[in-house]
This record gives sequence, structure tokens and C-alpha cells, in this order.
Amino acid sequence: MRLWVDRKAKSRIEIDAMQKTAAADQAENGLPVTADKNWIVVKPEDIHSYQRSATTTFASVLACSSSPRP
Repeated sequence: MRLWVDRKAKSRIEIDAMQKTAAADQAENGLPVTADKNWIVVKPEDIHSYQRSATTTFASVLACSSSPRP
């Protein structure tokens, strides 16, 4: 699995081209073609929003676990 944080459109275009070139090179050399597979592409905003929701959820769990039990 590979992770790409998509910060700029120009960079995304470049990585797409690199993936295609590497995949073609793998095929040409008789290797399994994996260079263009199993990529996860996220934007920085996606990571930040996930961190906020995970932190909120974790804080809720902590609050519940620290409550006195009967």
C-alpha cells in the first residue's frame, strides 16, 4: 500500500505520470505490474478532519472510562 498526500495539482499530475512509466517498465521487464496499484490519495484537509474526529471520539471514550462505576 502506498500513501500520497495530494498537496498540489501539479504534483499529482507528476506522480500519475511516474506511476504509468513505472508500470510500463515493469511490464516490459516481465515483472508483475504493481507501480500503479494500491495507492491511497488523500488531501491534507482529509487528514486534519480525521484527526479531529478521532480525537473527539478518544476524548469521549476517556470520559466514559473515567466515570465512577457503581
